[in-house]
Amino acid sequence: MTTAPARFPIVAVIGPPSPVFHPLQRWLADALPKGVAGSFRTVHDALASSLFAAQPPDLVVVLREYPDQYPPADVSLLIGRMIFSRVLCCSTAWCISDGRTHDVWPAACRTELGSATTRIMHELQGLLQLQQPLSPIAATEEVFALHAASVECVTDAVRIGQSRAVRAFVMSDDISLRSTLQSILNAAGIQAESGSFEVLTTLLILASDPATPEIVFVDIDGGEFHSEVLSKKTSGKTLRIAALTGFPGTPRPQWADELLDKYEFSLQATSLLRRWTA
Repeated sequence: MTTAPARFPIVAVIGPPSPVFHPLQRWLADALPKGVAGSFRTVHDALASSLFAAQPPDLVVVLREYPDQYPPADVSLLIGRMIFSRVLCCSTAWCISDGRTHDVWPAACRTELGSATTRIMHELQGLLQLQQPLSPIAATEEVFALHAASVECVTDAVRIGQSRAVRAFVMSDDISLRSTLQSILNAAGIQAESGSFEVLTTLLILASDPATPEIVFVDIDGGEFHSEVLSKKTSGKTLRIAALTGFPGTPRPQWADELLDKYEFSLQATSLLRRWTA
């Protein structure tokens, strides 16, 4: 049995070239597994493109250097087109008057340039976890909660990185299996998370170093994934990989350090962790 190839986030960027946004644009190009899907100078150009013709991108990042940079009518069309997706307008300090004298961009769609990477990471994580985007007409309390959650993600990542708890990730398309194995690891004092190949790949790229897993358990049964992508993304990182299988006689993949039996996971993983974390 095979699964569909991993679906990576489709992200578009709107805004003319500007030195102010160069660092953010470079970060986006490096952070996204397949890079930016499309870059446009204006909102009108984006909406008229083939990228928006059928299904809009998962996330549109708008780079705004001054308050009246984009016509209100174009902004309304963009938000309407992206009503079931995500729009994030990254603004410079010149847009500080938003909320008092400018109401073109809803509060739910705005973020300051200084916190843009944190907010983008939070939006992408929500997308990968199949969470619904915040509505453009969301109440102030909902917007505040969203911003607080974004900050909490970063704070937790730093807190985890400062502890000596081992960080692990269980990768499997079998939700029941990965949840069970995650619970086993958590009970053993391991800071474990779980998800699909898509989530793991994005986590390795987007997460700050303190939040990146040190050990990855990869289920190799009943699914296909891009092992070359995994090898590439883990190169240069202090990362150990254990493949998981329920079929006796399965050879250990070249990219894996160990091969474990799913049905003996608790015993074998405990022994492996003792060796790898000694």
